[in-house]
Amino acid sequence: MSSARRTTADLVAELHEAAEDRSHAALVVGFDHRTEFVWADDPDALHVLNAHVMNGGDPLGFVTGHQNGVGSTAVHARPLVEYEEAEWVEKYLITLLAEVRRRAAENGIETGPITG
Repeated sequence: MSSARRTTADLVAELHEAAEDRSHAALVVGFDHRTEFVWADDPDALHVLNAHVMNGGDPLGFVTGHQNGVGSTAVHARPLVEYEEAEWVEKYLITLLAEVRRRAAENGIETGPITG
């Protein structure tokens, strides 16, 4: 992890950049027993992120989705630069993507392979 932590405002700005060419984008915030998302299209994204951090959440990475056609969305995840070398964050995000894929399939949404 880098020695200088970015501010939550920096992370929301990066979230908005990640969302520029995607249908959906969210910042993944990990807690001990749950995951929360801060969505790029939330007008109160900074407030939501600050609340999560104040309640013990740790921003870990981004998940983005891009519609490939009717009923098909490609979902990707990547860790924040602070966690690029943290294998546990990569595993966390892969597990999260697998859960998204499973839930999509349960709802009749076509999914492709999990990609990073």
